Formats: sequence, structure tokens, C-alpha cells
Amino acid sequence: MTTVNHDMGETFERLRFYPRQLISADDLNDEQEYHRQKLREHNRLLHGWGVVCGCDVQAAPTGAKPWQVRICAGYLLTPQGDAVSIRAEVLFDLADCFLQSKDPCAFARPCPPVTRRTLEQNTVYLAVRFVECQSRPVRTAPAGCSCDEDGCEYSRIRDAYEFCCLAELPETHKQPAPDCGTLLTHPRLVPCPGCPQDPWVVLATIELPESPRTAIEQVDPLQNRRQLYGTALLQDMIQCLDGR
Repeated sequence: MTTVNHDMGETFERLRFYPRQLISADDLNDEQEYHRQKLREHNRLLHGWGVVCGCDVQAAPTGAKPWQVRICAGYLLTPQGDAVSIRAEVLFDLADCFLQSKDPCAFARPCPPVTRRTLEQNTVYLAVRFVECQSRPVRTAPAGCSCDEDGCEYSRIRDAYEFCCLAELPETHKQPAPDCGTLLTHPRLVPCPGCPQDPWVVLATIELPESPRTAIEQVDPLQNRRQLYGTALLQDMIQCLDGR
């Protein structure tokens, strides 16, 4: 599993093909990366980032796991423009970051156990970020003579995601509300937003009980969540406002 970092200030280059050209694996990977970077830039500058749909978070305690929550399927865009598709329900234990899911692309960030003694406050933030994981290992042909041992390489990369329990709200979620008066009445040039370095998207704000043996109850999926409305939903909202 690898974490993807984006330098949005770099210049994008795509391959130029010509007759009798010798193409390597690096060339083909660069060709893929060009289109992926352009899509990230499109998502980030034209659409923004946040939870598009779904991703509800509910308390799901059991006798053995009183701090367990359920994360429902959904879709979101990260601050860097990567798309995250949570395709199956996820059970996540806040006490030890243990994850259960039928989705092979779901991961949990390794972290020490979360207890009341290790936290300055009882509020935590359940967040998700985009990662990649390698799959489908295959044998590779030996580079030298036939007596060399065969190597192994992964032949696929899957778009995956990783959950984490954060003790502090990311700075990306602390932006002030827009000045509607200035935005609607004064024409101005719109500056391009910068690319945040923090990859996390908060899905829920959770209040932990005083005792690790007490079942969790206070899970708020709306507080501190950055919502990103799709075009169809925006059209419905405009029609409702117009009808009103």
C-alpha cells in the first residue's frame, strides 16, 4: 500500500509517439500519471473537495468492542482531487483502529490504541484519505541466463482508502465561512485555490465515553463535515429556491 503525494505546481507532460519509438515501463507509467494528474486538477479546481454522497457514520458497539462505529458506503473527493469510493460497509474500532470490511481496498492506518489517558480531550475525528495498493503479483522473466531465479512484480494498482482516528481537526476543515455580501455584490477576479497538503476528509466527530468499557453513543456525521454537492442536487436546490 502506498500513499499518493501530489505536487500540483509541477508541469504535466504526456508522451509523444513516433515511428520506431522504444517505449519502456516508465514511459507507460508517465502516460498514466499525466491523465491522473489532469483529472485531479479538474476535480480540485472545478468541483472542490468533500463528501459527495453517503459516508454516514453510526455507533455500532458490541460487548467486546464498545467503541466500534459503522461507516456506510459513499463517495468523496480529497483536498488533492483524488476520488474515494467506499463500496461496502466498514466496521471500525476506535479503541485499536481495527477494521472489518468486505472491500479489499479498505485499510486502517496503524496507530496506537486510543484511550482516554492518551487524549487531551474526549473529542476525536474519524477521517479517510486516498491511498493506493498493489495487487495481482506475477512472475517476471529473468534478466540474465535461464538459471537466474524468477522475480515477482505486482501487475495492478488499486484505488484504495485508509481510515484514521485523529485527535485534532485538520486545518483544512477550519476555513472561515465565505463573505456572501462581497461574493454576491462585488465583481472580482477569482484566485486559484492552493493545494492543501493534508489529505484527510473528516467523516464524523465523535465524543468518547469516560470509560473504555462504556458503549459509544455520541457520533455526529454532520459536524465538521465538508459537503460537496453534485450538479444534479444543485439543480434541485435551485429549483426549490426559485419555486419558493
